[in-house]
Formats: sequence, structure tokens, C-alpha cells
Amino acid sequence: RSAGEGFDWFMYRKEVLHPLVYPFLKKVQEEKEMDIWLIEDNAGNHTQAARIDAEEASKFGIKRIPHKDSPIAGLPCWPTNSPDINKIEPLWRYLKDRIAKYPCPKGQLRSEIDRYK
Repeated sequence: RSAGEGFDWFMYRKEVLHPLVYPFLKKVQEEKEMDIWLIEDNAGNHTQAARIDAEEASKFGIKRIPHKDSPIAGLPCWPTNSPDINKIEPLWRYLKDRIAKYPCPKGQLRSEIDRYK
């Protein structure tokens, strides 16, 4: 795990993949009766989670689309923040910069997030 306060692979698995992404993709697969593929860029949290989570993802029937040049079969190798995967990618930097202008304590942020659950 990373030593900083960032969103590392462990948090990505715990807060995003397991509770949100995998169940959502499984539900879509069942409703649409078709295979669904997960595309992730080469961000460190994505590649580390993919390595560790291969068995868990397969339980949900999740398939990841690897880049043709991926050094490890089945793992993503798209550039980090890759606009060729997602047209919204250029927006993230703008949002991050805007949000950073209005910092708030961690506890306050958590309570605001919980308000909308």
C-alpha cells in the first residue's frame, strides 16, 4: 500500500470495485444477458488491484480488457488518465484543481458524502 493519503489499490478494491463496480457489472450482465468487459487504464491502483483481484473478478464473471502491449496477460496497459478510453478524462484534472481550492477537514467531507447515500 502507498504511504500517502491518496487513493491506493487497497482503497480502490475496498471502496470501489467490491461494493460498487463488480455488483453493478454483474447485474448488468444478468439483465442484458451479455458479457460485460471492464476497461481500466494503467494507473497503479488499477493494475495492482487487477493482479490481486483476478479470482474475485472471475467469480462475478468480470472480464478486463488488456491492452495489446500489456506486459502481463490480462492486465491493463493503457496510459494513465487515458483519453482514448474515456472522453471525460480531460475533465478530472480541471475538477481536481477546482475542488482543491476549497479544502475541508476529512471528517466534514465524510459527513457530506454520507448525507447523499
